[in-house]
Amino acid sequence: MQTKNSNVWINDKKKPYLSFNSKTKNYMRTKCTKILTLLLVFVSAIMFAQIQVSGVVKDADGEPLPGAYVESESGESVETDVDGKYTITANQGEELTFSFIGMDDKVQKVSGNSMNITLGVGDGNEIEETVVVGYQVRDERTLVQNVTVVKEEALEDLQANSPGEMLQGQSSGVQYTQSSGVLGSAGVINVRGIGSLTGGTQPLIVVDGVPMNDGGDSSISLSLNQGGNTGLNPLADINPDDIATFTVLKDASATAIYGSRAANGVIMITTKKGRRNKNAQVSIDYNNGWSTATDLMEMMSADQYRTFRSEQLTAAGRPTTPEDFSQDGFDWPSAVERTGYVQTVNASVRGGGERTSYFIGGTYSDQEGFILGNELERHAARVNLETKATDWLTAGINIAINNNKYDRVGVENSTAAPFTSALLQNPTVSPYDDAGNFVNTGFIQNVLALEALDRNVLESTRTYGNTYLEFRPLKNLTLKTDFGIDRLDQEENQRQVELNTPGGYAMNRVVNLNKWLWTNTLNYKWKIGDNHKFNVLGGISYEESKFSRTLVEGTGFVLDSQENVSGASEFPTTAHNVEKYGLVGYFSRLNYDLFDRYFLEGSIRVDGSSKFSADNQYGTFWSVAGGWLISDEAWMENSFFDKLKLTTSYGVTGNDRIGYYRSLRLYESDPYNGGGGLTPDVNNPGNTDLKWETSKMFDVGIQSRFLNNRIGLDVGYFNKNIEDLILNLPLNTLTGYSSVLKNVGEMKTNGWEFTLNTVNFDTNDFSWSTDFNISFIESEIVSLSEDSNLDSEGRRYVAGSTVQRAIEGESPNNFYLIRYAGVNPETGDAEWFTKDGERTTTPTQDDRVIAGDAQPDFFGGIRNTLKYKNFDLSFLMNFSYGNDIYVSGLRFTDNPNGSFNKRTELNNYWRQSGDNAYLPSLSSATIGTFNQRSTLQMKDGSYLRMKNLTLGFTLPDNVLDKVNVLDKVRFYFTATNLFTIKDSELEGIDPEVTDDVSALTQGETFFTAPQSKSYVFGVKVSF
Repeated sequence: MQTKNSNVWINDKKKPYLSFNSKTKNYMRTKCTKILTLLLVFVSAIMFAQIQVSGVVKDADGEPLPGAYVESESGESVETDVDGKYTITANQGEELTFSFIGMDDKVQKVSGNSMNITLGVGDGNEIEETVVVGYQVRDERTLVQNVTVVKEEALEDLQANSPGEMLQGQSSGVQYTQSSGVLGSAGVINVRGIGSLTGGTQPLIVVDGVPMNDGGDSSISLSLNQGGNTGLNPLADINPDDIATFTVLKDASATAIYGSRAANGVIMITTKKGRRNKNAQVSIDYNNGWSTATDLMEMMSADQYRTFRSEQLTAAGRPTTPEDFSQDGFDWPSAVERTGYVQTVNASVRGGGERTSYFIGGTYSDQEGFILGNELERHAARVNLETKATDWLTAGINIAINNNKYDRVGVENSTAAPFTSALLQNPTVSPYDDAGNFVNTGFIQNVLALEALDRNVLESTRTYGNTYLEFRPLKNLTLKTDFGIDRLDQEENQRQVELNTPGGYAMNRVVNLNKWLWTNTLNYKWKIGDNHKFNVLGGISYEESKFSRTLVEGTGFVLDSQENVSGASEFPTTAHNVEKYGLVGYFSRLNYDLFDRYFLEGSIRVDGSSKFSADNQYGTFWSVAGGWLISDEAWMENSFFDKLKLTTSYGVTGNDRIGYYRSLRLYESDPYNGGGGLTPDVNNPGNTDLKWETSKMFDVGIQSRFLNNRIGLDVGYFNKNIEDLILNLPLNTLTGYSSVLKNVGEMKTNGWEFTLNTVNFDTNDFSWSTDFNISFIESEIVSLSEDSNLDSEGRRYVAGSTVQRAIEGESPNNFYLIRYAGVNPETGDAEWFTKDGERTTTPTQDDRVIAGDAQPDFFGGIRNTLKYKNFDLSFLMNFSYGNDIYVSGLRFTDNPNGSFNKRTELNNYWRQSGDNAYLPSLSSATIGTFNQRSTLQMKDGSYLRMKNLTLGFTLPDNVLDKVNVLDKVRFYFTATNLFTIKDSELEGIDPEVTDDVSALTQGETFFTAPQSKSYVFGVKVSF
C-alpha cells in the first residue's frame, strides 16, 4: 500500500499560511484607527433639526411614488411610503433633494411644514439606468468603463443548463464554448481573448458582490476538471433561474478594482431581488421536454465492416471473406444514444412592504442526457432579503444552496466513456453471450455492462451568499460591511465489478471547499457648486480559502455485492490533501463629474497574496479613465444623435492563478524501509522570485444612440499586453526536477468590438427589436524565455499538446502539423507536403508547420425579439468564423487497420486510376500511415448555430379578469441548438468543442459528445 500526501509545506518557523510582517500589521491597525476616527467626526457633525416637513411625492401622471428618497442637507434621509407620503426633520431654508430611480432629481428649499413634489424625466432625456460595477452601483450616463449588461428580459426565455450557456452570443468580446454535451460539463469563457498560457484564463465570477472560488488554481480541484465532469466549476452550481442580470467588466478601468484576479475579466451576476411596497407575487414555471444529439458520426454497420475488413486483409496478403468474421452484429451507437428527457419546476415569491423586500425561490430539475448513463438531478433554493431598519441603517442577506446529483459516465478521452466506446467498438462483437449475460469485450469496454453493473455517482452541494449592513450616518456618506461565504461539498463514489475490471475496483473521493470573505467599504459623494461632483470609494477586503481532499482506492474484491471501498483487500492509493490560501486587498476609486458631461475616474488596489513569497507578496494594480458626453454639448443640441459618448481608459491588472504553493519547495510523504519519510516533490521545486502575471490594457470606445433612441451602436477597441507570463521551463535532469515555474515571456492581444441594437418596429400591436454583436480579436506571443524549447526553424515555443504550440511571434493556439495533400488519383497513394511544399509519401516530423489556428477571426451573436398582440417570438444565434479544430478521434475511426469500427467514409477507397478517393489503395504502402497526425484531422470549425428559439402566448387580460387570482399566464415552446450551419467535412462532428479549459489546448476534441438539441414545452403562471 502506498500513502501519498503531495502538498506538505515545510515551514520551520511555523508561520500562518498568509504571513504578513509586523510593518503590515501596524499599517492595517493605523488604517482602521483613522477610519474609526473619521467616522466619529462625521457622526458628531450631524446637525439638529428644527421643523417637521411632510408631503406627497408623485410622478408626472399624478401617481404616488413609493420608495422615493428625500434627503436633507444636514444628512437626514427618509423614503416615501406606499402612498408616496413622507415626513422629515429639516432646518428652515434648508434644501431637500427628492430622487427616484429613473427620474430627474428635484431640489427644493424648505419654506414651511408642507411640501408636495412631482418628479419626472426632463425633455429629451431617457430614463437613466444603473449598472453594477465593482463594489458600487453607477448611473449608466456617467459610466466610463467598458461593460456589457445582459438584462433579465434577454435571459428569461432561455432554457439553459448553466449560466455560461445563457451568456453565449449575448456580449461582444465574450466567447463561451461548452466543453461537451454531457450533463454537468464545464464550459470555457474567454473575455477579450486568451489572457495567459499556463496560468488561469477564466474570468472572475462575482455573485451579488461575492467572488466565487472556482478552484482553478488548486492542484486538488484540477484533478477533477476532466471531460464530462463538473470539476469545481462555479457556474454549474448557480441556478440559472435566480439570475437577474449579467454585467461583464472588460476593460482595466472596470476590472482593476479586483486587482490580482482581474486580468481575464470579471463577470458579475446579480440575482433576483424583492420589490419594496409591492404585493407578494407568486410565480410558478413548469416545463418538460426531450433532447437528442445535434449530430453523430456515421459508422459502419456489421455487414459494411465485414466487407471492408475482408477486402483490407486480402489486399494485405491475408485472404479472407466476410464469412470468416463473426456473424453476430450489434449496433453499438444506437444502444448508447437515446432520447433524453428534462423536467423542471421553478417557484418563487417576491414582494415587499414599506421597509422590507424579499425574494424566495426554489427549483427542481430532473434530466436524462441523450447518452446512456448520464443523469442529473438538481435541487436549488434561494432567499434574498433586505430591510431598511431605520432611516440610516439597511440590512440584507442573500443566501443560496444548490444540490446536484450526477449519475456520471466515464471521461471522454477514455474507452470507458459510452460515446467513445460506442463509436470504436467492433460492430460484429455482441455485448452478450449465448445465455444473454454480459461479456468482457476487451480493450474497448462493454459500455452496456459498465452502465448496468458499475456505479459512478457524484453528489455536490454548494452553499454561498452574503450578509451585509449599510450605514448612512450622513446624507452623502455610506458605510458598508459585507460578509460572504462559498462552501462546496462533493463526494464521488465509483464501483467496478469483476467482469469489467479484473479484481474489481472502488473509489471514494471527498472534496471540500470553504471560503469566507469580509469586505468593508466607505463611499462618500459631494459637490462644489453645481458643476463639480465627486464620488470616492475606499475599502478593505480579506478572504481565506481552504481545500481538502480525501481519496481512497481499493482493489481485490471477493464479491461484486461488496459495494463500498471498505470491502477491498488492497488499497493502492490513500491520500489526504489540504491546501490553504489567503488574500488581503486595499482598494479605492475616485470619480469626478464636471458639468454633467466630462467624467474622470481613477482606481487603485493593493493585493497581498499567500501564493507568493515575502518579497513578491504584494502587488499594486490601478487604472485611469475618462469620458465625454458629447451629445450634451450646446453645439450638439439639434444634432442627429440622442446620445454620443466617448470613453477611454488605461490600467494594470494581475493574474495570480497558480497553485497555492507553487512558489514554495514542497515535500511529500514517502515511506522508507517500513518507516515514515519525506522526499522533495519532483514536480514542485519552488521559486521564491515568482510573482503574478501583469496585464496592461488600453481601451477606447464610442457609444451612440440616434433616431429617438431606436438605434444604438457601440464600438470599442482594446490593446492588451500581458507581461511576466508564468511558464513551466525545463530543468537539467541532474537537479532532480523536470521543470520550474518562472515569470518569462510576453503576449499581446488586441481587438475590435461592435454592438448594434435596433428597434425595427414599435406599435401598439407589433414590435420587433434586434441585438447584434461581433468581435475581432488577435493574439500574439511576443517573447518567450531563452530556455524554451526550439522547433526545427529555431523558434522558441511552449507545447500545449502533441498538435498545438504557442510559438514566439505567432498565435498562442497554432496547430503544428504535417499538411495532408490527399490521395493521388493516379497512384492511389496518400501524399503529404514537406516543409518546403513538395509532395511526398514519407513525411517526417520535421515537415510540421503552422497549419491552423484554434482562435476565430471573429465571433458573435444576434438576437431578435418580436411581439404581436399576445404572441412573442425570440431567437438567438451565435457564430464563430475562421477557427480550426483538431478532431483527434479521427485517427481511430479513420484507421483502416485494426479492429476498431470505422467511419463510412473509408468505403470510398482508391480502386483504379482516376479515382478521387478519401482513402488510399488498400494495397498502398501509405495505408499504414494514412491516419498519422496531420491536417487530415484538422477541420474548419466555423459555424452558425440557432442557439435558442422561443415562441410564447400570454393569455389576454379579459380572460384573466374572469379569474381574479391570476396576474399572468404564459405558454411557451423553446428549442435549443435547433440547427447548425457548418463545413461539410464536419458531418457527424460538433464544431463547438474543447477537451480542456487549458489555454494551450483550445479547439481540440477526442470523442467529445456533441451538444444536445432540446425541445421544451412549458407554462408560467403568476398570481
